[in-house]
Amino acid sequence: MKSILIVGPGAVGSLLAFYANRNGKAVYLLGKSLKSDQKKLRRGISFEEVSGKKFKVSRNLFCARDFNSRLPLSATFFCVKNPDISKAGKAALKYIPADSPVVFLQNGLNHPALIRKIFNSRNVVIGTCYAAAEKTFSETVVHHSGRGMVLSKNRGNREAAQCVASLLSEDGWDVSIEKDEEKMLWKKLCLNAAVNPLGALAKATNGEIGSSVELRMIAEQIMKESLLVAKACGKKISQKSMKRLLTQVCQPDSEQRNSTLQDIERGKRTEIKQILNPILVEAKRRKIEIPVLRRVARMIFKLEDYVCQNF
Repeated sequence: MKSILIVGPGAVGSLLAFYANRNGKAVYLLGKSLKSDQKKLRRGISFEEVSGKKFKVSRNLFCARDFNSRLPLSATFFCVKNPDISKAGKAALKYIPADSPVVFLQNGLNHPALIRKIFNSRNVVIGTCYAAAEKTFSETVVHHSGRGMVLSKNRGNREAAQCVASLLSEDGWDVSIEKDEEKMLWKKLCLNAAVNPLGALAKATNGEIGSSVELRMIAEQIMKESLLVAKACGKKISQKSMKRLLTQVCQPDSEQRNSTLQDIERGKRTEIKQILNPILVEAKRRKIEIPVLRRVARMIFKLEDYVCQNF
């Protein structure tokens, strides 16, 4: 039986766990604590598919912390927030076989360098996930739309990337390969910069952003500004293709509340600084005007600080 380790079984991690488990794979979980992992195993993963069908997974789920040696893993998927990546990597290291692929699905630009200080570069696969999922207050994982997964492949990690692509394809993911790792991350960064802060500030779903003329105009302007910065950093990304991606993500019927909004509603720290700061810093350094994004950034940073101090 093939098996995977999910480090950070939140919305996206649980999504990966569910589809892998349904396809006959054993799934090991590594969350913030032994107590939380054992609670999740007792409860199982409650899941609502895009079609509306509801499932509960409890078989072939294991707590990684129950084992004192390396696990028989086909791959490991890190789905933790960007600021937690070094701590999570070091905590998971003892469970991962030396030659097993490790996949990282974080937002931002800084994590590949951090990861490669912990793991052998030939095992590291950097990826981006285009799936709309959220965990409700009742702990049900709702999959709203999308099964896109982009993986970066280079000379060093070719075998690991191919292995991961095969595993994900088996589980029903739409996998594509990108040779330019940094460009892949910039694409996701520009999309998140346009959607995440706006959704959190307006308390709007992706569908509401797409349906509102005003919110859509702001999102498109932020994306335009972000793409200018990306271009100045040597990553020329088609504005037309990014607008199509924005339209796809913000379809009028989408009920997805982005991760920043979900965290704000729970009084938790978000990844918004890891998403926006790379763009803000490079724009300042290169003297590129991004007035809309700067205003939105100031507002979302203040909102996050207020929420975390008062809830």
